[in-house]
Amino acid sequence: ASHNPPQYNGYKAYWNDGAQVIEPHDVGIINEVNSVTEVKSINKEEAIKSGKLVLIDSLIDEKYWDMCKAQLFRPELIKEKAKEVKIVYTPLHGTGAMHVKSSWRFGTKGYYSSRTKRAKRKLPNS
Repeated sequence: ASHNPPQYNGYKAYWNDGAQVIEPHDVGIINEVNSVTEVKSINKEEAIKSGKLVLIDSLIDEKYWDMCKAQLFRPELIKEKAKEVKIVYTPLHGTGAMHVKSSWRFGTKGYYSSRTKRAKRKLPNS
């Protein structure tokens, strides 16, 4: 993950149950990874044109938030008590910030601190 130091960069794999891969499936996956002999690349414009890269925009985000709002158990309680609830959020390496700020649309408000320690990132083989 991009928020990890270079020595921990890698690949996260999930099984069909939604959980991270565990034994015995991890062995088969790592065998496939180790069998790769060539890595092909494509520039961004070509990837978009060919449909291999699809950028997720605010339309997708809004559909997601509409779905979240539909799942609220007691939305009237949020409106009623929102001013009494205090939320402070400081992102770890910036992850989650967009979603926390977007969740405030349900009526809660909070204090968001963008002050995080940013380490310079390097690619694993650089």
